[in-house]
Amino acid sequence: MEQALRPRYEGPFEIIEKLSLVTFRLRIPPCYRALHSVFHASKLTQYSESTIRGQKATPPPPTLIQGQEEWKVEKILDL
Repeated sequence: MEQALRPRYEGPFEIIEKLSLVTFRLRIPPCYRALHSVFHASKLTQYSESTIRGQKATPPPPTLIQGQEEWKVEKILDL
């Protein structure tokens, strides 16, 4: 994908630990294993939905547990 078409930021990622005044540990999915989990506060931004109508961030790929895809269910809409 061309650089101009890539998302500017990845995430959102959950902050799981504050290590100091300016460093935070994030919960990074296994598909991002090349990323270190500790970031300086200047590299983090608060997550906000896109303001462009019809444009949404792509969801992260599923977590693999024992070779099987595992998804987190946010809520059940219909029984």
